[in-house]
Amino acid sequence: MAVHITFYVFLTYILFTGVPLIGCYSHKLNLAVSGVVGKEEKKNKEGDIIQAASSTRAAVEKLDKLMGSLKTLKNSALLRPLTKLRPERKNATRWYSLFHMLVKWKRIRSFVLQIDGFPEATTNLIPTPTEQAYLSTLLQVLQDFESVSQALQRGGDKTLNLYESRRLFDRLIEKYGTRFELSQLQHDSSLVCSAAFENGIIKIQRGLDNHNKLNNGEKNAVSRYLCVSGGDDNDENNSEEEALGFADSALADAHREKRRKVDSRNNYVATGHVLSQSNLCERLFSLAKLVLSDRRQSMHPSTLNNLLLLKTNRHLWSVVDIQTVIGEANHSDGEPDIELSDDEEDAGAVDESDGEDGDEMEA
Repeated sequence: MAVHITFYVFLTYILFTGVPLIGCYSHKLNLAVSGVVGKEEKKNKEGDIIQAASSTRAAVEKLDKLMGSLKTLKNSALLRPLTKLRPERKNATRWYSLFHMLVKWKRIRSFVLQIDGFPEATTNLIPTPTEQAYLSTLLQVLQDFESVSQALQRGGDKTLNLYESRRLFDRLIEKYGTRFELSQLQHDSSLVCSAAFENGIIKIQRGLDNHNKLNNGEKNAVSRYLCVSGGDDNDENNSEEEALGFADSALADAHREKRRKVDSRNNYVATGHVLSQSNLCERLFSLAKLVLSDRRQSMHPSTLNNLLLLKTNRHLWSVVDIQTVIGEANHSDGEPDIELSDDEEDAGAVDESDGEDGDEMEA
């Protein structure tokens, strides 16, 4: 309940201040995958079913129960002599777990069918030929969705901008739009909070700002990025992409189309920092949870901030840099060199010689 209240307070603040809000494309993709699987079973307070699950959804839930049954000690002991692979269940908080469960079932299915010693409850959970056909078809479809999901999660120099992410969604709609609804992936979806801003940024990153392709609403929404005078900045890095898989093929086409439309004049500043997903923030929160453990609750906020800064930008420094900084710090904290006069140096030499003579006498 508190999470929903916080979200609505944040959304109200965004709408009041006029700051544009871009929905996370990874979250939209997750909702689209849920629609591809089909409707979930719903019950009322009395326990009566008011909405039956789709055939594919029912097959997935049955497979999930089978994977849980195969993870028990007795069933694992029966499966272990045939393969080292272990069953894997889907996780509601892991968007890719459904795809991984289907892949794992495809690999261990032949071994499971060879075993006759399973309990009756486990045997009844094995998918029928019809249910297996649903699962195989779903696996083929989710391969492209998983490819797009992995592309959206890229970081560093491979982080996708808004236009590239939009192009991936358009390719999914083009290929699967006739079979599934995919309303969450549409550019005019109800999940889009600032449609004018989002479409304007996409057109700028696509290189259409020089062809007067932005309407008045989009121009007003992205006016903060307007250059005072036309420049030669190009906010994209036209690096060559290898055509590997569904996502990389779509991105390669997007880059080629953009190179045909972008000229030397650009009316807007670089917008590459406008991202389509919040995966970077989620990774930062997960990293903060690992750093601020139960035994580090007394850590000062500035120390936590410095550690997160170093860990997040790990690619910018190395052990050599640390040694250099430590050496400079030790040098600055050391005692300053004092220049001695000739008389003081002679006195010091006499004291050292006296000490050596005393040592010889004691010997």
